[in-house]
Order: sequence, then C-alpha cells, then structure tokens
Amino acid sequence: LVTAGHVFPEGAEDTEVRAASDPSSDVAVIGTLTRNLLDVPCAHTGYPFDVALVALTDDGQQMAWDTLDSGLELRLTEIVDADFMHGEPVQAYLPTRADYSDTFYANSEPFEVAVETEDGLRAYVLRDIVRVPGLQPDLGDSGTVVMTVEEDRRAVGFCVGRIGDFALVEPLTRATLAFEEHLGESLALWPSQG
Repeated sequence: LVTAGHVFPEGAEDTEVRAASDPSSDVAVIGTLTRNLLDVPCAHTGYPFDVALVALTDDGQQMAWDTLDSGLELRLTEIVDADFMHGEPVQAYLPTRADYSDTFYANSEPFEVAVETEDGLRAYVLRDIVRVPGLQPDLGDSGTVVMTVEEDRRAVGFCVGRIGDFALVEPLTRATLAFEEHLGESLALWPSQG
C-alpha cells in the first residue's frame, strides 16, 4: 500500500497501520509501515518525498480484495506520467465520503507560494507536483489516489495536502522511482494486470 508519508511521525517504521472497511466495522491491523520517504532524501533528487510504503497483513490483503469485489470499481489500470496531465480531468476517491470527488482539472505547471518565515514573507516556486484546483479532500483523505476519469482509470498520484482552494498531488511516477531506488525492487499496481 502506498500512501502519504506525512500521516506518520518521523522514524515510525514498523508502526502498525489500522483501518476499518466501513464505519460500522471493527478496526483491524491492516499493515506495517516499512518505509517513509519523508524520513530520508532520495539520491536522485536530493529531497524527501511525501510517500510511505505499508506492507499489508493478511487482514489488509483481504480488505483490498473485498474492495475489489465491492463494485466500487477502484481498480486502476496503469500509472500515468503526471507531466502530461496538465488540463486533463481527474477525480479522487474520498474514503471519508465513500465516493468519488467531482471532476476537476489537473495543473502540472510550476507555481509560486508565499510562506511566512522569521524574516517575513518569502516566495517559493513549487515544481514536480500537481495542483488540482477545487479538489478539497477532508483530513482523513490524505494519501487518497487521484486518477483519470475514463473507464480504464489510470493513477496520477495521491493527495499530500492542500493550499488554498486546491489539493497538492504527489505524482506516482516519481514516488515509484523513489521507492525502487530505496528498495532495490520494482513496484507495480496490484493486482497485476494479466
């Protein structure tokens, strides 16, 4: 399971991850945090990524299979390069609402943000991240996947925060490369496309 790294405290590897399949279900241990890329900069970029990898337990794997069988049609067919998503329609599956968001349009161009520091207001340019104007995930939706809207949905990335009226989306292509660098293994969508 890949999710947002900021939902875990620093140095929290081996922490149990708990979830319930719906509000009326019991909470179960569904996995263990195995790697949080916010804790260490990646060699090829020099900075950390807001992504974390969770190894699923048997209960977590069963919950994933049950989700596939639930009719929610959450199966993603591939990962799309977020650089090519500028102006394209996207949606997010919002777990707190158990439904898809409205359709919004991705913006993959660099943008400037102002941050209050000890020395006053400073401007920073953010790049290599996707903004989705209008998408307003709730606090419990951190790490949810943003995807294309066509029938064969493709993963763009996952929500890692909000600034103003838009969501910030970490591109899954970059996150996958970063994990492969740290793990020395290839990652793929589950279940595999056969």
